[in-house]
Amino acid sequence: MNSSFEFGFELQGRGEVTSQDIAVGILMFVISTTAVFLGVANVFIIHQMEMFHNAFGYFWASRTVGEIVTNSANAFYAAPITLIQPTDVPISWGIVCYILTFVFAVSSCLFHNIVSLNRFVAVTYACKYQQLFSKKNCITIIIAVVLCVSPVGAFFFVCIFVDLGTLIRIVYLRKVRKIIKDKKFDRDIRFFAQTSVQNVIMVVASTFVVIVNNRVNVKFGLRLAAFNLLLISQLTNSLALFVFNPEIRARIRIKISEFRGSSLFGHTATTS
Repeated sequence: MNSSFEFGFELQGRGEVTSQDIAVGILMFVISTTAVFLGVANVFIIHQMEMFHNAFGYFWASRTVGEIVTNSANAFYAAPITLIQPTDVPISWGIVCYILTFVFAVSSCLFHNIVSLNRFVAVTYACKYQQLFSKKNCITIIIAVVLCVSPVGAFFFVCIFVDLGTLIRIVYLRKVRKIIKDKKFDRDIRFFAQTSVQNVIMVVASTFVVIVNNRVNVKFGLRLAAFNLLLISQLTNSLALFVFNPEIRARIRIKISEFRGSSLFGHTATTS
């Protein structure tokens, strides 16, 4: 960033590239591109697997789309600008990139809260879940979030308290009510674990960024760590779908086996 009071000039590069620019740019590109790839894989899996054709899947996909756009901006705009340091970047490019990043980043934060609330209702008010989170209501909520993106994204930390309430309810049902094992309930718990883990990681990353940004004379390494921790948290959000759902891993293994089988068959047919 250049130290100038000329409007928009801070969006320009310095005209010369340093070793730090190269390191930061490459790291930003690798992490963001990986996050985009995993995000697209998330959306594809949610579309293909019926177990995600519900409110949880709709909200998870919506949050993931926001992160795909945000990481795409980092991978294909911020990273190249950092690597090349050009001095003739149109101001409009930076403004458009910022608006897209802000809108979709805030919407992702809001969907974090909605996913947490969805898990809370699924565990606490299971009988009313289908009524509250009908397909019509889910579409209404998604549209409302997209249209009402604003500083309410600052309430992102609310998800931690909602997750805590959900955890207390799960412990109560397991230990006090002695609820019998149920496949649907176990899946709800698994979805909750998937949600709460990525919420904790995101809150830690966001807190680190806020602390670093509000300190004077912060070392370059700390700023770099804070920014990349935020990118990594978005990457782990997409990874969570694979880690917490054995059905997805089993489906991937089947596809790999089918691919290997067809490849081996084709090779045998060719050589015979």
